[in-house]
Amino acid sequence: MAKKRFVRFCYLSNESHGRERYPHMLRDESAVVELMPALGFLGFEYGGIFINWPICLPDGTPIEDTSVSDFDAINLGESDLLLLTTRPPINDKPLSRKPLRKSGSALERQLFDALKKQYFEHCSRDEISLHESIGQTLKDEYQNRSTIGYEVKGQHAGYMDVSGGERKQKYEPWTQDMTSGFIIHDRLGNKRRPFLVIFGMSGTMTLLLAHYLGKNPDILDQALLKPSFTMIEVVRTGPILCEKDPMRPFNLDFCLKWNWNLIGQCELE
Repeated sequence: MAKKRFVRFCYLSNESHGRERYPHMLRDESAVVELMPALGFLGFEYGGIFINWPICLPDGTPIEDTSVSDFDAINLGESDLLLLTTRPPINDKPLSRKPLRKSGSALERQLFDALKKQYFEHCSRDEISLHESIGQTLKDEYQNRSTIGYEVKGQHAGYMDVSGGERKQKYEPWTQDMTSGFIIHDRLGNKRRPFLVIFGMSGTMTLLLAHYLGKNPDILDQALLKPSFTMIEVVRTGPILCEKDPMRPFNLDFCLKWNWNLIGQCELE
């Protein structure tokens, strides 16, 4: 019996001044490595990468978009996954601070369409706004998290504002030590191929979310039963450590001491 496969959907790292980018310049590959224990436990094996090449050259010259036919050639089955571990830049603007750059490819547009139709009213570096139907599935005391403004300083991506829901005075207070992680499992395009999107609100928070999920495969197992939306709120009880800190950890387990709260997980038909 063939094992299930997952194929990485890869964004290229930002490169300034119109310089060419190469296949090694991929974002968030370490997050995939951290997810591998959980994915392997759930029966998935690594099936390679799909590079989300832009459809214009650095000088703006358009090139042929073969993304859909290239993706079809991978021949993902109904039990396989297209995995994205970068926040989808649905509403990022080119002139905003540190935007994620859309490729403009047809396959990327299919992915965005699926996410916008069912899950996100807005998805950018500084704001996540859920569709009302999704926001209402969050636990009662967290429904104001259906719209969150973030401030990303370095790799900290704390709450700046929460403004969803209708009974705000009844909800728990929030602080800038809080941030969020998201898991979306659904199907893509007319051929309905499964995809899985996992991201935090900065590169480091995506990596730490992946590390946490790698240690807790039951969360992914539940998310993969059906098309689903999962939201995890993270309350940091310590800093995101960097090379200037005197107590630099040699691995990522420091984040496991933080408070990780599953504040919403819903299945969709």
